[in-house]
Amino acid sequence: MVNFIIRPAEKRDIPSINMLTREMHKDLGKMVGLKFSNKDLEDESVRPSELKGIIVAEDKKTGKVLGYISFDQKPSEDEWYGKHIYLFEFAVTKEFRGKGIGETLIRKFIEKCKKKKLNIKVDTLVKNQRTVDFYRKLGFKPFMTYFVLDNNKKLKL
Repeated sequence: MVNFIIRPAEKRDIPSINMLTREMHKDLGKMVGLKFSNKDLEDESVRPSELKGIIVAEDKKTGKVLGYISFDQKPSEDEWYGKHIYLFEFAVTKEFRGKGIGETLIRKFIEKCKKKKLNIKVDTLVKNQRTVDFYRKLGFKPFMTYFVLDNNKKLKL
């Protein structure tokens, strides 16, 4: 069992977060037949100004970032979701998936949002059944569906 802590992201975590982000996008891309290069994903890189909206799971023994979540730094409000925070990204290193790290990250985030009476909005690919099931297990319910007309015949849908 891995012993880890949940803490706010720091500047030193940026390379690990960016590596996890690239890995996540490449995995998701494969699900729908897309192949991303590191150059394709440059705009997904975290900047120091975004660190306030990121929480990491760190291995207590090695200091290695095992996973992270990123979210809006300020709540939004609209007629559909009420006052809410958007959970942008969620990733755990492949070797540590299924060990409770992601669930702990999300549960901490849920607690924080409950205290502030904020709803949480999150999305994932329809083909990402493991993540869909994971969110359902944590109490999330499907609310909106996006449709894509792939005129370029590029996606495996």
